[in-house]
Amino acid sequence: MRTRKRYPVVAMRAQVVLPGAVARFDLSRSRTVAAVEAAMLRDGLIFLVAQKDPEEIDPGETGIYRYGTLCQIRSLTRTSHNTRRAMLFGIRRCSVEQLVLEGEAYEAEIFNAPLRAIEKNGEETEAMLRALKGYLQLYAREDKGFAERYLPRLISETGLMQLLRASSSQLPWAWGTGQRLLECNTGEEFYEVLTGELTREIDVVRMRHEYEQKLRLRLDKSQREFMLREQLRIIQEELGETAEAETDAKSYEGRIAALTASAEVKQSLLRETARLARLPQGTQEYALQQNYLDTVLSLPFDRSAACKSSLREARRILDRDHYGLEQVKERILNSLAVRQLNPEAAQEVICLVGPPGTGKTSIARSIAEALGRRFARISLGGVQDEAEIRGHRRTYVGAMPGRVADALRRAACKNPLILLDEIDKLSKEYRGMAATAALLEVLDSAQNRSFRDHYAELPMDLSQVFFLATANTTEGIPAPLLDRMTLVHLNSYTETEKFHIAKRFLLPRTRRNAGLSEDRLTWTDGALRKLIREYTREAGVRAAERSLREVAEKCARKLLLREAERFEVTAATLSDYLGKPRYPQQRMHRRAEIGLAYGLAYTAVGGVALSVEVDVNRGRGLFRPTGQMGAVMRESAELAFAVAKREAIGRGLPAAFFREADVHLHIPAGAVQKDGPSAGASMALALLSACIGAPVRADLAVTGEITLRGHILPVGGLKEKLLAAAREHFTELALPFENRGEAEGLPPEITAGLTIHYIKEFRELAALALTGRGEETDGEKDDNSTPFGGRCLWEKAADCEEGEGEEEGD
Repeated sequence: MRTRKRYPVVAMRAQVVLPGAVARFDLSRSRTVAAVEAAMLRDGLIFLVAQKDPEEIDPGETGIYRYGTLCQIRSLTRTSHNTRRAMLFGIRRCSVEQLVLEGEAYEAEIFNAPLRAIEKNGEETEAMLRALKGYLQLYAREDKGFAERYLPRLISETGLMQLLRASSSQLPWAWGTGQRLLECNTGEEFYEVLTGELTREIDVVRMRHEYEQKLRLRLDKSQREFMLREQLRIIQEELGETAEAETDAKSYEGRIAALTASAEVKQSLLRETARLARLPQGTQEYALQQNYLDTVLSLPFDRSAACKSSLREARRILDRDHYGLEQVKERILNSLAVRQLNPEAAQEVICLVGPPGTGKTSIARSIAEALGRRFARISLGGVQDEAEIRGHRRTYVGAMPGRVADALRRAACKNPLILLDEIDKLSKEYRGMAATAALLEVLDSAQNRSFRDHYAELPMDLSQVFFLATANTTEGIPAPLLDRMTLVHLNSYTETEKFHIAKRFLLPRTRRNAGLSEDRLTWTDGALRKLIREYTREAGVRAAERSLREVAEKCARKLLLREAERFEVTAATLSDYLGKPRYPQQRMHRRAEIGLAYGLAYTAVGGVALSVEVDVNRGRGLFRPTGQMGAVMRESAELAFAVAKREAIGRGLPAAFFREADVHLHIPAGAVQKDGPSAGASMALALLSACIGAPVRADLAVTGEITLRGHILPVGGLKEKLLAAAREHFTELALPFENRGEAEGLPPEITAGLTIHYIKEFRELAALALTGRGEETDGEKDDNSTPFGGRCLWEKAADCEEGEGEEEGD
């Protein structure tokens, strides 16, 4: 009687497991995962059967074969791609009678279906056994791995049926062959299928070896052709014939002799030239060698260009090209003076740091002109590979010199001014640190005297190069790189500076680019001031230049259409060219509110004002800061909450309030990433206002880092923050006391109209900023007293709910 039992079923796609074989497969389908999990919860036995169509996702009973293999799950692991992989061992051949769906997995009643033994006499069985071993030995001659791992054990088998089962499980059958073997019911039928497929497999392996032998012969032919070319070259030398390769080699030798370089460089190049002469022409190696020699010979090893040394001329050029920036000009002239007095001194690397549009790149060009040095620019934005700085090694396909060597090649001298543009935008990935390490050698005066590019592999002296870097902020510059540079900050322009820059530089340039003369297009001073005040809001002057260009382009179009001959742009007609003002000058109507404070921030594009909102609701004592805060700003928010909590309790608020209320702090513009500690004071002020129910003055802006003890620490970007406060019509400003000296040193036009309060402790800020009622900035009063009324918001809400309940009961 056949044994019947129900087991989980997995339908295999293009794979068959024979009894005695070990198989591995990934669990990619949900039904497969469910079946394996069900088997693991029982005895680990699972039935594997091949599906007829490997492309079918969910085959039913009609989509699978009748015969399969009952297997034991040996292990279940997780791969690097986060998928699970099972290893199974085939136990015995079985047939499926009924397939049912149990939950997510298929299960089936299966019956044992062993092969019927071969019914032959002893001599016939022995002949079949020897013939099968002969086939296995023939296959082992073609497959060395099979011969070493399996053949000794198979040859030692003495029973025909045992050899059939063992050999069938160790041979690499295609899944169709494996299924044919499973479909066999008798030993004779199994023997015929096995020997037939084994013979075919032997023929296939032999054909594969023949193709491999032909491939080796072709490779040997290529080597033979190389040897023949070498013999031909030797014959040409003996006959005295001048080959073209010798002509190229002599040409390179002449260029090397005329090269201004050290003996080490010349000796290395002569060796490379001799190698070129030995290479056969027309090959890829010959072309690569030529390209290398052409590239290296274009590098200026010891070739210098004449430089200027007049500080007065440098000052004149800087004043001609740039308005204002007195501190920046003074710092640059000091550095030039030191270079003039001691040219052999270690050269410092100046880094110009400032918002976009403040003239960093144009200053670099002016410095190069003032010094009489050739100018080369290297853009470092997104650079993440060391090879982009040092170059690629010649073993790589498409190798080329690095950006530093290429800049020297373009400048054609060893003492140019090289601008390292956007050095703060080096890649932050792990590979970007390799580019940073390469730059450290380039900028270090103790190491760059013998800089070696990976492509050239020759020493280059970078000690006479004037390196100048630019960055929007110092936050993105790695600390080791920052330590090797002298920072010169270019702050945001004031409105007066923007006006003079537009009048002296931008307006003539836009006229010239548009093909308009000064008498055809004129601007009044009032129009320029209105454009800067109402159509732009930036740290630099790029938006102003775009607006000027837009007006010039419209005038050029009207001139060609003969709509007008001359154009005068005034404050009244500016809107005809640029439309309505983007930032109209109107009085801001801010109102003092509970839980709302205003802070100032310094970003890569200048100063901005930001609002801090706090809401308190009944809850479980949770504090939740939101608004795309970075790690530093989130820590600052937690410190601000601790300080505000202590101050609120000191003002009489019960400590139980913070155990029963949830506090939510939010900084608007949630899509913009924010970070830094300077918003700590404004966050603490908004938190205290929301907790005790006292409104914050609407005309006051606050900036300052806060400590756990409530001290207010100094911040950076003061000029940009004061410009933002004036732009947003704040009249009162709270600054850290330690920033007093810097604030008093700013031009009067920046601090005009601002009343500045210098604070040391948070208590001073709270006394200054918190009012008893809401006030509007335009002078109107509105009763906005604390909603707490001496109690919490949720306590009032609870009273209201009780009152409503009593009314309903009545």
